[in-house]
Amino acid sequence: MRYEDLKDVLEVEESAMKGFPGYIKDAFDYYKASKGELSVVLLDGKIIGVGKMSVLFDGSAWLEALRVHSDFQQRGAGAAIYKRYFEQVEAYDCPHVALYTGRKNVGSQKLGRRHGLETDTFYTSFTVDSYNIDSSVEFTLTDKVPELLNSIPHFNINHTFYRNNEANLRGFLSQGYIYTYKDTTL
Repeated sequence: MRYEDLKDVLEVEESAMKGFPGYIKDAFDYYKASKGELSVVLLDGKIIGVGKMSVLFDGSAWLEALRVHSDFQQRGAGAAIYKRYFEQVEAYDCPHVALYTGRKNVGSQKLGRRHGLETDTFYTSFTVDSYNIDSSVEFTLTDKVPELLNSIPHFNINHTFYRNNEANLRGFLSQGYIYTYKDTTL
């Protein structure tokens, strides 16, 4: 995908995710700066699908932002994106492949299973209103890799689930993403 394709990609996203506020636009600079491709599917020169494969700190592949225009769903565009995902997985020699999808997104689950992915873990999301946060709690940026319990399989930022391992923790540390407060790590 090129920058000049963004308008067409956002039209695909809006069609696929009715009322969606433009996640790809918000994440575009990150996507272009991260290892892995933001790919598009064309039909007669028109963009009908998009997907992003990112290589995480530990070399794992993260599949995300798969969107197919509603007029072209179930016609092979999603499979074409998966084909490109796995070409990149092979090229980058990724040891692990993962994605996030909701329980109700049956189409995404079926597409993943057709490409050899299996359900790993279910998570529940919560939202906290900022006025309920105790302002006396002050997390401080740490300069040490935390020791997290092995029983914690993943940690995440905005529904990107990273496996709990030293490479990912070191990556988060290098980006200034790890904070502590007493015995709590954020």
